[in-house]
Amino acid sequence: MYKHRITSHILSVCFSCMLFITALFSSNITVSADSAPTSYNLWIGSTQITSANMAYIKCGTGSASFDPSTNTLTFNSATAISGTYNGKIASNCMVYTEIPLKIRGNAKLLAPNITTMIIGSYMAALDIQGNFDFSGGKNGFFSTDKITISGGNTSITIKNADKAISGRGGVLVDGGTLEFTSVNQGIYTDTGALELLSGKISISAKESVVLAYDNNDINIASDLIFETPKNFTIKNIKVGDSSYNVIADDAGNIAKELRAASAQPTTYGEDPIPEPETKPEDNTSKTGLQPVEEVKKVEEPAPGGKAEGTAFTVEEKAAEFVVTSSAQENPTVDYKCTINKKAKRITIPETVTVDGITYNVTGVATKAFSGCKKLGTVTIGNNVINIRANAFKGAKNLKTINVKSTKLTKDSVASKAFKGTPKNVTVKVPKKLKKTYQKLFIKKGLAKNAKIR
Repeated sequence: MYKHRITSHILSVCFSCMLFITALFSSNITVSADSAPTSYNLWIGSTQITSANMAYIKCGTGSASFDPSTNTLTFNSATAISGTYNGKIASNCMVYTEIPLKIRGNAKLLAPNITTMIIGSYMAALDIQGNFDFSGGKNGFFSTDKITISGGNTSITIKNADKAISGRGGVLVDGGTLEFTSVNQGIYTDTGALELLSGKISISAKESVVLAYDNNDINIASDLIFETPKNFTIKNIKVGDSSYNVIADDAGNIAKELRAASAQPTTYGEDPIPEPETKPEDNTSKTGLQPVEEVKKVEEPAPGGKAEGTAFTVEEKAAEFVVTSSAQENPTVDYKCTINKKAKRITIPETVTVDGITYNVTGVATKAFSGCKKLGTVTIGNNVINIRANAFKGAKNLKTINVKSTKLTKDSVASKAFKGTPKNVTVKVPKKLKKTYQKLFIKKGLAKNAKIR
């Protein structure tokens, strides 16, 4: 009898559950796509930053937060990061970004091994103010674009790393205290200028305190007084087929120790959080330096446009693009890669339109044609200004590159842009720029016996 009652009760419960599930799936209850969190091309360790977690990311006994309205990543006494970012473009990064990023706050981080980048940025500039103590790893701060360090209270200590600061698109130091010890190279740049304008700088390196690849400029403000080496020169050295500018002592030896400080204390930017607004005339009066460039008005993002660093696919172009500027006046993108790896011909368009916004295609991204084994011809559009490092790497059967753009320069084409192109490739260029482009492209990795037409 009891067994019969229990069985009936169980059947009743099961039937009720079935009715509930049927009602649920037949109702209008849906999960809106709008409720999904927004993802950003920014990772803290193995965690991608989204609108759901951006207010608090645990970093050891401290934390980090991200403000997408200003692209600011702020560390709050961060002491450790869980995991590393590993992707197609980069790997083994404790912090990884494809967004132009302002880095603020304070962190003390130890790289787990010599191959780890503590902070790595690809296709995006870094603006650094705050207090950072890094140890170990391949790079303390790395960017394929420019790195700017400023602020009177900024303090950066990096030790036991390969390169302390590596800004391939240039490095500018204008304030703060920098102390790099037991590093192979202190500050490195690949395609841009290295500018030491103000602050207090101390570097102890095994190879060189600064290194500017491909004869890029090293600019040192007259207000920066050197203690070591007392009398220095900018010297050009050659290693194999490559040439570099370095700081040397009066005997011509590559400087491995550098001690320099501003004649007057750097007083602007005393509180790196939030970032102060600094006008050029104030900078001149307080540091004795002429402003390097005028403060530019911040461009309003195009209504409905995508944020900088956002990648998107345009099916009719069979390609993926990444936003490099969301400015309303001139939104721009890089050609990131093709979605058809079997393509034989690829044309980089002048513009692409998505969500009603027309973007000028002004760049060719790193490894844009990687894996395109059947690719024979690439046409670079009129609006292209930047060609990133290793853009053509992996296109082993490339026969012809048609360059329509007349806007390519020494500073806008990365030093290894044409590295990996076949030795017998033919490059067709505007007639009036044949000599200029021939010299430029060979300097940027094109084989000397390649045909320029």
